[in-house]
Amino acid sequence: MRRTPTAKELNDFLDNKKWEDLCNHICVEEFSTKRVNDANGKGNGLDAYKILDDNSLIGYQFKRYTSSFKDSQIETLKKNIKDAKQKTQTELGITLNKFIVIFNMNLEPSHFSVEGDLKKFESRVVKWAKENYDVQVEYLDLNWVHTKLLKYPHFCPELFEEYMTTNVFKTGIEPLEEKMNKLIEMSKPYKHINKLIKSSNMHYSRAREGNYLKRIDSVILNLEDAVELLDVEGECIDVEFRGKILMCLSGMYVLVFNNTDAIKCAEEAMSILKDEDDKAYCKGNLAFALLESSGDINFAEKLFTEILEHFKSKYNLSETIRTSGHLLQIYIYKDRIKKVISFSENLNKIINQSMESGGELTDVILSAQGAIANSYVYLGDYGFEEYYQQSLEILDRMMRTYKRNGIYYMFYKVKISKATILCRIDKEKDGKIEFDEVIFAINEHLNRAQDDSVYHLLAISLFNKAFMIEGLNKDEKQITLLEAEKLYLRFGDTDTVQEIREELRKII
Repeated sequence: MRRTPTAKELNDFLDNKKWEDLCNHICVEEFSTKRVNDANGKGNGLDAYKILDDNSLIGYQFKRYTSSFKDSQIETLKKNIKDAKQKTQTELGITLNKFIVIFNMNLEPSHFSVEGDLKKFESRVVKWAKENYDVQVEYLDLNWVHTKLLKYPHFCPELFEEYMTTNVFKTGIEPLEEKMNKLIEMSKPYKHINKLIKSSNMHYSRAREGNYLKRIDSVILNLEDAVELLDVEGECIDVEFRGKILMCLSGMYVLVFNNTDAIKCAEEAMSILKDEDDKAYCKGNLAFALLESSGDINFAEKLFTEILEHFKSKYNLSETIRTSGHLLQIYIYKDRIKKVISFSENLNKIINQSMESGGELTDVILSAQGAIANSYVYLGDYGFEEYYQQSLEILDRMMRTYKRNGIYYMFYKVKISKATILCRIDKEKDGKIEFDEVIFAINEHLNRAQDDSVYHLLAISLFNKAFMIEGLNKDEKQITLLEAEKLYLRFGDTDTVQEIREELRKII
């Protein structure tokens, strides 16, 4: 099972191109939009559109900003609306009636004499567009996008991955590999089913070597065939075995984001299985599948709370920690500050007691520590600034573990998070050291092996260093921006390139 990313994590993770792609995917699913591609020209002020039955048109624009709503951004948005109104009429012969902007931030209301982003948007964009072009302008914010991402996690799977210290893929409450191995023993009385189960295990064990989704699909096909072979003339010849296969199938469906079948298999397996741990495993898969398919975070919380009580009653420390980590992410998402404080402190205490008593630093522990670090940053952002330092201490421990185990991608990623936090709490000098170290380490890594995902981390490091360190030397900032510009040109992220060039013009 995977942890739930916060809205802030989503915003920090996505560059301009990824933000645009994510918004487009969500709009296609939610509104049946069509994308405006380069071949048709983006000079019409739109990123996507939908033509209605009355031959009018709704336009969509995806905006990602690194700061609050500036005057220059307002003018650009007004130009987009003007161009969209004129060109949809001249090029398509269709009237633009509505223009929807999707922001990567939540527009803040005004505070006393300070004009907020929301008032700026309403007075200088919404009112202007209606009066001058008879266009109704609306906006969708970061929270809306975040909620939809939970419904469609496959649009950005990187944010839903657990922190892993081993090469064993895990889901549910127990390593899925162990459950698959148990199926081999149970299948021995059935020759043809035994071959299917062995083949499933082979594909699953090789999934870690590459072609992950394709191999998991092969596992699913074999397990589905095994379930069918257990039915003879409409009767199941081994109900318990069927329940165990469906249990594993529910886990496999979760891995490939097939929520509908995951729910179906988990519910049927729960009605068959007698072992309480197996039921808890299925309940965990059910919780995440329901959450991702319908956004029912309240029901997910209920299920995980039940799972937590089950493992507490059995004194199962590992699964208590794992489930607590998932619940903590839900509390962060639901803005339950008091619950986040008490739950994170209790979870941290349990982990420390486990380590002090000689427990191993497993993937379960690291995943939970990641959840705690996220919660401390969340609390720091809410004004409890003492939690920032505790988050940094956890990130340091995670970095040492990833480095020691040779998991360099996660090491770089966590180090970037640490540098970013340091800059946010006015420790720019320390933040600069972390950025410089990770940039150097990534360049050394890329000298040894080419890796697109690591190139993206390098780009993020350079961009954040240039934009977050206000006291950065002018020449160094220029060099850093130019290096970042090359990478974003390589990725085809024209919006970020434009943002970098605007910053370069300021310092040149």
